[in-house]
Amino acid sequence: MAGGRGSGAINQMVGGPSPTEFACVYDSSSYFIRDVDSEVEVLIFGDVEGDSVSMNPRNLRIWQEAAPKVATGKLKAILIECSYDDSRPVDRLFGHLTPSFLVQEMTVLAEEVKAVRVRMTMDKERKETDARRDSRRGSKRKREGLHDEATIAFRRRASRALARHSSDSVNEPVSPKTMKMPRSDSGQRSVSVETPQITTPTAELSLTDLQGRTTSIVGGTSAPTTNPTAAETRLLEGPQLEGLKVVIIHVKDKMDDDERVEDTILDELQEHEAFMDVPLGCEWVISEVGQSLEV
Repeated sequence: MAGGRGSGAINQMVGGPSPTEFACVYDSSSYFIRDVDSEVEVLIFGDVEGDSVSMNPRNLRIWQEAAPKVATGKLKAILIECSYDDSRPVDRLFGHLTPSFLVQEMTVLAEEVKAVRVRMTMDKERKETDARRDSRRGSKRKREGLHDEATIAFRRRASRALARHSSDSVNEPVSPKTMKMPRSDSGQRSVSVETPQITTPTAELSLTDLQGRTTSIVGGTSAPTTNPTAAETRLLEGPQLEGLKVVIIHVKDKMDDDERVEDTILDELQEHEAFMDVPLGCEWVISEVGQSLEV
């Protein structure tokens, strides 16, 4: 008589399906613990079932919560179990991890961290773009104010020049530099007086010419567009979990004096990461009895 986990066999006898025959989910818990003074955090897990084999994947939500803390450097360590080495069959894990599944979970975390950093970079570029646009608007308003002042001054000079031109026309100018002065009462002719010669009369200057000159003085070049810096590019393309410690806090002993299972698990973790195109960058730590950890 075949049956499922738990009371599945009994339920089969009476004809009622058991929920555990369709989905067996191992519940656990995790906690973020924060130091108030330094704001440094650690993440501690109980037993963990890998999302890739779980009937109800839930670890992703934890990684999405942890990713911003890793990206900003606040989360310094993850304390998590890795009960067995990779020789353990999947159907005999019972809600525990092996090195291969732990590396899968850390890969998901690394992808979430990268997504957070991409958003942070885009937000930074958007803020810089907004600042440049506001700066250009301020410069434009300043230039428009200078244009208005220059226009008023130009019109005043033009009016004065036009008035002088009208009053001087009665004196019948002989040349651009001399003009015939009226005879004095004594009958003596006055000497000729030189007048300033201008290349272009002020009255003939157009507003476009003035604006062009003013713009050439107060105008400036636009700021270059901002691209991610080399450091930001390396951060986005490189290992995403650098500076993070992953501490293995629970290992089930094989009761074999010839082989220390902790060493096997550490070797397998490092081997899995060595075959990745982009390594995770985290530090793997096997906890020991009485060990203290500085983060």
